[in-house]
Amino acid sequence: MSWVSEGVAVRSRRGTLASMKTTHPSCITRSLVLGSAALLCVGAGAWGGPPPADPAVGLRLLVSDRDNDTIWLLWDRNHDGVIDNTEATIYATGAQNPTAMSIRRDGLLIVGDQGATRVLRYRDNNHDNDARDPGESSIVATSPSPWPVQCGFVTGAGFDAAGDIYIVNAGNALYPADGVFRLRDLSGNFDCNDAGELEAYCNAGPLGPGNTTYSPQEIVFSGGFGFVRESNTTAGFPGVWKLQDLNNDGDCNDAGEFVSFWTSALAGVAPGSGFAMEIDPIRPAGGTFGQGFYTYQVATGAVDQIVRLRDLNTDGDCNDADEAVLVYSSNESGFSILDIVALSDGSLLVVDNSGKKIYRLRDTSGDGLFSADERTVFFANTPAIIPDMRKAVIVPPVCLADIADDAGTVPPRMSAPNNGVNEGDYNGFFASQGFFFQSGLGPAAVGSSCDIACDDGTSLWENPGCTNNGVNEGDYNCFFNNLFLPCG
Repeated sequence: MSWVSEGVAVRSRRGTLASMKTTHPSCITRSLVLGSAALLCVGAGAWGGPPPADPAVGLRLLVSDRDNDTIWLLWDRNHDGVIDNTEATIYATGAQNPTAMSIRRDGLLIVGDQGATRVLRYRDNNHDNDARDPGESSIVATSPSPWPVQCGFVTGAGFDAAGDIYIVNAGNALYPADGVFRLRDLSGNFDCNDAGELEAYCNAGPLGPGNTTYSPQEIVFSGGFGFVRESNTTAGFPGVWKLQDLNNDGDCNDAGEFVSFWTSALAGVAPGSGFAMEIDPIRPAGGTFGQGFYTYQVATGAVDQIVRLRDLNTDGDCNDADEAVLVYSSNESGFSILDIVALSDGSLLVVDNSGKKIYRLRDTSGDGLFSADERTVFFANTPAIIPDMRKAVIVPPVCLADIADDAGTVPPRMSAPNNGVNEGDYNGFFASQGFFFQSGLGPAAVGSSCDIACDDGTSLWENPGCTNNGVNEGDYNCFFNNLFLPCG
């Protein structure tokens, strides 16, 4: 899954950094997940400058590995547009069967840990290319819990325009409730285990009683709507469902709030059992959805299919003629897609769980489809250091000076606005628990939120393995050298 979703407006901010306002094109055109809150662009843009001509060059990808219970970072360090094994490193550990993943533009990664019936949080606060330092991970929610909502078998995760966390639970024998649940860390303690922090957003009506006729999977948000991929074919309900809280009562359980988006073969492709949902970054969907979508499914005969969905007549669904197009199909032995990642040029990365590789599909012919000769290897995984690849997400641009949320809290809280580098980071750097406090800890500050650089001032992101004795002048210089630069 990519990290892009809904756009935000640009305006100036009050206080220390107000004079740094810019109207750089990247601030206006780049799609962002954290919604309609204000974005301050410093330098060439708080969330990054113009993308490279080939978005695969320098790409950073997180991949879940259920065999090693690990999240891997794949980073094209040599900028050749592909990943080799030397460019794969361990990003995070601690999960048991990590499956569902979604990442917010500020680097907050949510992982569905199916083996331990819980939801995990990771964030690389000091930008050293992993989330293994103190404070960079936590258990967000776990089952059993004392609350009515249980996250026993998480199959999907996503963020709405406000940055709120949503998970999809597919009922199993132990925790049978199918549903879409919303998580908000109201207490600011980096979990959602307190009263009112884990809520049922949609768990009635079309989702059924759980563990029966439905098997909801991945979720994405676009245009103020959520879109859930339904996999179960037993009762004839596969496809994509659309949800929106029309009456603003905090859920989507009322009439008309959870409706069919693509469940009809009349659209051109018959819906089947599938998993992935991905926003198409280059094709408008029509209506209010902003962009089209890709989804993956397995058709009769174990045929892998990728389907593009576009609401061409703007009637709120993709059930009409030509609104579902088969863009890729393969019945190749030893090839099975489990996830799709869309790149900004319209190409797709597909995670092949059987072949243990990641392929890239590029429409070089310009016909809007992907043929067999338009498929190349992006990550060969030879030998197979990642034996059970499941989900993949693009890592957002690294913002070295983004150490705090907009309110100046270090590190950023899960449910607090964090709209890039702004006065919140400046204030957080000089807060009571910021640079000067951490610099007094000596080597004990290694891995802390202000420890973003080597002793010589080069970033840990650029120079892993360098000399780093904690928070010192190198971090001070790195912070201010990057405060006015685009993210990289």
